Amino acid sequence: MKFRLAIASSLMLIAVSLNLGAQIDPNQAISELSNLQESLNQSDINERTIKETREKAIEIRTNAVSCVDQIEPQVETLKLEVEALEQISPDVDIQIYERLSEARSRLTAEDAKLKNCSLTVVRSTRIIDLSNKLLNELTTELLSEKNEDIFEAIASLPNQLKQLPDLFFNDKAIQRVTNETLFLLILFLILGFSFGYFFGDQIKKIQYSDPFKSIDRSIILKLRALFKPFGRVQSPILFGSLGISAAISLSLSISPSDSWIIRLGLSPFLASVLYLLINWITGPFSPANIDQNTVSEPAKNLKQKLNFFTLIVVITYIVFGPDWLSSEVASDQSLMRIALVSLMIFALIPVLNSSTSLFMEEGQYGVIRFIGYSALALSFISELSGFHNLSSFILNGFILTLFSTYLLWSLLALTENSVTWINESTNLIGIRIRSALDLTRDSGKSKLAIYQLFFDASFWILYVSILLRVWDPTGTLVETLSSYATDGIPMGDIRVIPTNILAGIIAFTILAGLTGWIKRWVDKRWLRQITPDRGARDALITVVGYTGFTVSLLVGLSISGVNITGIAVVAGALSVGIGFGLQAIANNFVSGIILLFERPIKAGDFVTVGDVEGFVRKISIRATEIETLDNQDMLIPNSELVSGRVTNWVLHNPYGRLIVKIGVAYGSDIEKVAEILEETANLHNQVISDGRASPPKALFMGFGDSSLDFELRVRIVDIKKRYDVLSDLNFAINERFASENIVIPFPQRDLHIKDWSEESKKKKKKTRKDLNMSIREKFSSNKDIEYDQYQAKIVDRLEELQKEILDERSIINKFLSLFRDEKPKSNGIYLWGDVGRGKTYLMDLFYETLSIKDKDRKHFHRLMENIHNGTQQFKNQKDPIQEVAKSISVNHKVMCIDEFYIEDIADAMIMARLIESLLNEGIRLIMTSNCKPDELYKNGLQRDLFVPAINRINGNLEVIHIGEGKDFRQSIIGEGIERISIHTEDNIQRLAIYHECFNDDLERCKSTIVVRNREIECIMRTNELAWFRFNSICGDKRSVKDYIDIADQFKTVVITEVPEFDQECENEARRFIALVDELYDRDIDLFMTTFGDHKNLYNGIKLKDEFTRTTSRLVEMNKKD
Repeated sequence: MKFRLAIASSLMLIAVSLNLGAQIDPNQAISELSNLQESLNQSDINERTIKETREKAIEIRTNAVSCVDQIEPQVETLKLEVEALEQISPDVDIQIYERLSEARSRLTAEDAKLKNCSLTVVRSTRIIDLSNKLLNELTTELLSEKNEDIFEAIASLPNQLKQLPDLFFNDKAIQRVTNETLFLLILFLILGFSFGYFFGDQIKKIQYSDPFKSIDRSIILKLRALFKPFGRVQSPILFGSLGISAAISLSLSISPSDSWIIRLGLSPFLASVLYLLINWITGPFSPANIDQNTVSEPAKNLKQKLNFFTLIVVITYIVFGPDWLSSEVASDQSLMRIALVSLMIFALIPVLNSSTSLFMEEGQYGVIRFIGYSALALSFISELSGFHNLSSFILNGFILTLFSTYLLWSLLALTENSVTWINESTNLIGIRIRSALDLTRDSGKSKLAIYQLFFDASFWILYVSILLRVWDPTGTLVETLSSYATDGIPMGDIRVIPTNILAGIIAFTILAGLTGWIKRWVDKRWLRQITPDRGARDALITVVGYTGFTVSLLVGLSISGVNITGIAVVAGALSVGIGFGLQAIANNFVSGIILLFERPIKAGDFVTVGDVEGFVRKISIRATEIETLDNQDMLIPNSELVSGRVTNWVLHNPYGRLIVKIGVAYGSDIEKVAEILEETANLHNQVISDGRASPPKALFMGFGDSSLDFELRVRIVDIKKRYDVLSDLNFAINERFASENIVIPFPQRDLHIKDWSEESKKKKKKTRKDLNMSIREKFSSNKDIEYDQYQAKIVDRLEELQKEILDERSIINKFLSLFRDEKPKSNGIYLWGDVGRGKTYLMDLFYETLSIKDKDRKHFHRLMENIHNGTQQFKNQKDPIQEVAKSISVNHKVMCIDEFYIEDIADAMIMARLIESLLNEGIRLIMTSNCKPDELYKNGLQRDLFVPAINRINGNLEVIHIGEGKDFRQSIIGEGIERISIHTEDNIQRLAIYHECFNDDLERCKSTIVVRNREIECIMRTNELAWFRFNSICGDKRSVKDYIDIADQFKTVVITEVPEFDQECENEARRFIALVDELYDRDIDLFMTTFGDHKNLYNGIKLKDEFTRTTSRLVEMNKKD
């Protein structure tokens, strides 16, 4: 309600302001102009009288122009009426004569009034021009007035020093002081001190009041820092000194300009206000946001420079008074004035330098600095030369311009931040503002742009007005521009009045906003109760919107002074243009109206127009917006929707037909296929099967090249969901076909490529021979390693296990197992022993020679990653680990797990449950480890929870110790390239040169790789090589999954600056162990530089056993060919 009243009041004010000028008495105005002319002719006229005269003349001229504009049309109308009546003879009707006489008398009176108003315009214009001329002359004389220059001031220094005692000790306040004055002084001091204490205390307590409790504490602290000059300690002093000044001024009737003592009492308050302003400019509430967490160094520098400038301003105020540099004291003490002005100028130079670099982007403040330096230099030169008035004018203008510029920048930043806050805020106030303006979150910024433009333009106009006031001492330019704005600018036979145009724009903006509010009000208040049809509501709301827009436009044009009759002529010309060049636009416009009222499509309908298919989002006058299924917004001209073919899938109801085409292999039971298809369709909740439409039907359509072709035809409830329904039916049909062993064929062609060369034949024979070798034959044929009796015994046992696994799979044994209660000798083997004894080698031999497909081989790290991924997949199940074990057992009956060990409680709990589940599922496990089962997770947290898993390993797996003996990694090392060296500049250079020889695309610069959405810094990298510092790859928090991804991406890894590990580096050592294990297992080339011998890198205790394996592997990887 208040919003509507405000809009109505604004419109009334606009209308009244346009008619105020018509109220004028021309005779009285001419008399006033004569008096004004006489006042200008006086010889002793001053600046104030000239300005008052000019303002009065401008007011009279404005009213006279309005008078002319109002009466001139009336005179023209009366002339036409008289001319028309003179053509009629009075003998015909006596009333004609009376009307003619009345019209002539009215014409004479109005014409005389028009002439007087025109004369008033002419005479007032002359007076305004004369006033401007006198002001310019007076200002020029004042600014060009020369006083004592620097040399004359130095010469008169003795006289100035003699006047200083009189300046300070002959103050009027000192001369007039009485006992009553002292009493009032003490009273006001006590009152001021008490009020200041109360004020400061309230400033501190207000932060704990209810309205401020909901505000973020950081904002409260920033407010306290902002108002620090008015704190509980400072306020009593400020208001106490203010009370002293008030007591002296009231009791002795002395103004601050007459007493430096009063000014001294006012100076603390003035300084506090200025310091408050400085805190705003350089603090957290600055629009530059320069103090979010800590005060930046540039802000500190600017604050110090502004504090120094404030000190000079306060001293100048105390000495010279509120008239500042133009006072009588300043004229008498010319040297002091020159000194203070010079200090002020030199204080402003660093302020200008710091403020421009702090508040503006680099490169944008060169011109501003140049102008500022030029103004300060001109002021300084003028002051030294004795042109004190000119210096004061430039210095005052510079200070006001600098502050006005900052104020403009702050207001512009405020509008920008306000628009962003309204658009993104989740606060209740922000939500209400968006609701009132009919905006949605994150999409209303474009709609708020018109408001931002309005406020920005207003701020710029205000800024320019201030600059004109500051730099136009006479005020003639401002008044001239004001007269043009109100009286208008003549252009031929018309007069353009900027204020009317601005009023028209404001009226149009207000009415357009009111139209939007009316649309929402009509929709919520009436249309939703009248009709539930969204399309009908949209049509009526669109009509209301365009009607309101048209009315707003006509009202705005009318207020702006545009002749509506001329618009009709333009409309006639446009109608001719429509017949030639605007046919398409007119066609779309008419088609839009047809769509809105006939409503063949509505907002929300699912339609197909040509090759465009999607939902209707909005029907406008020119085009219709359709959102496709790919979230693309398509604008379709309305003429295509009216004259072309349009499929509206939901015109009368949302039902629709869906056809699912499918083929089955020849030989399938077609009756069973039809039954499955119809049953699957009936089970879907979107398929109509209750008699509202034809039931689902499976049709045998024909015999295809490789399939029997069927079609499933169904009716669905909502055609807009047909793609979802089609996908669901395909999933369900595929699942049913799989369970019923019905095959879906696909066209396929076998391509056989034969190689008849002798080399190929030999290779095939060798490959066939290798594939047929047993584990013992392959072990015996390896000449690269020495014979070891422990390994030979284990190979015999592994061969027996292979035979057991293969025998279980024979059809005869499967049949006989139904009548036997024999259990297998064991569910697998747990092979443990020292590093380098060949455990991984033997397990790989077992895996390669086991002639079954449902087997798998995993390093422990890779297995844990798969387990973690699987638990995420089955996280909604009651026992995710059990589900993971079942999924493994579907495809694998034999699992080989290398380097099995437990180091934390999470792995212990997962593996305890997994081992039990895998054994329960009948999976054979072959595991290698560096420690026997009883020492797994030794001294670990809550180890008793892992003990059942150890018991299952001891009870269900055959635990075999490979025996103590030679480290075979040491024995098979050749004379290859030494890949691990001490970290020196020479070795680093040698590594770089070596890899540059083999990698032409090596980028020897800092770069990064992305692993699991996290960046890892590299020294060098190519498509196949990555060079890391140790701290980058093991120093930060990394997981085994990161190292698995690195092994997937690169074939060569270089690590430099590897440290010696002690008890303080257990986490880094653990990550290094995991990294080396993964690179070794994946056969990745590893190059390293270390700060110690790579055979003795670990000096700790906790990971001694695990690092022994790592050292052994480093030795092997160091001499890799």
